[in-house]
Amino acid sequence: MVLFRVRLYLIPFTSNGADLVLFEHSGGSQVLADALLNNVKVKPVYYHRVTAIKEVQGDDYQSMLLTADRRDDPRIVNDTFERKYSNVICTLPLSVIRTVDLEDTYLSIGQRNALRELLYSPSVKVGIQFKTPWWEELGIFGGQSHTDRPARSVVYPSYGPGVGGGAKSNVLIASYNGMQDSQRLGALMKGRDSSEEKILLNLIMNDLAAIHNVPIEKIWEQYVDYYAWDWYSSSFSLGQHSCLYHSYLSLTLSLLF
Repeated sequence: MVLFRVRLYLIPFTSNGADLVLFEHSGGSQVLADALLNNVKVKPVYYHRVTAIKEVQGDDYQSMLLTADRRDDPRIVNDTFERKYSNVICTLPLSVIRTVDLEDTYLSIGQRNALRELLYSPSVKVGIQFKTPWWEELGIFGGQSHTDRPARSVVYPSYGPGVGGGAKSNVLIASYNGMQDSQRLGALMKGRDSSEEKILLNLIMNDLAAIHNVPIEKIWEQYVDYYAWDWYSSSFSLGQHSCLYHSYLSLTLSLLF
C-alpha cells in the first residue's frame, strides 16, 4: 500500500501526460467502498471503537478477546462490547493501534518498538467552494500550483462541468501540504466559526491572491464556503501516512513481520 501511494504521489511530478491514462469513480471514491460492502457476506458493524485485544489465558492462549467501546452509538444503552475470536486481523494504522491496549497480547520487543517508532506524516487539506471557477479565466484547467507560502500546493479540479458555467468544478483544493507547514495550519483548525479558523481562511485566501496575481477582493467576491481537514487530528488516522524513508521503513517493516 505504501509503494502504491508513492507511485500515485509521483505521477504529477514525473509524467508529461502523454502516456498517462487516468480513470475516476463516477460519484466519488465512496462508490468503491459501497461496491465492496455489497459483496461481503458478513457486514461490518459501526460505532465499535476497539480498545483492547488480548490473548485468553483460559483457552491456552488459542483465542483472542476483543473489547470495543460503543458509547458513540446512539441506538444502544450498553456501551461495552466483548467477544472472543480464534484470530484477529488488525488493519488499523499503526498510529491508531498505539491507542489500543495490547498489554496481554504477545508481541516481540522489535514489534513493540516498531509500533512506537514508525513515523506518520502530518498533512492538511483545505477545500474552498467558489461561485465560479475563476482560475479558468487565467487559462488553468486542472493540474497543480506550488508555492513557498503556507498554502504550499493548490490543486485545480480536472473534472466537471461545474456550476456557474465553468468547464470544470468550482471547488478548489486551496491548500494541500504536509510536514511542518501542515502542523502550523492544523493548529488553526479549531472548528467552524472559531477565531483560529477565520485566521486560517484569511491566510489561504491571501495566498491564492498572491499565487494567481488576482486582487484579494475579487477572490472574496467569489467565495461560497470552505472545509478544512487535519489528518493528525482525526481519531481514525492520527496522521496521514507512514513516512516514506526507504531505510527507515524497511527496518520497521522487517521488525513487524
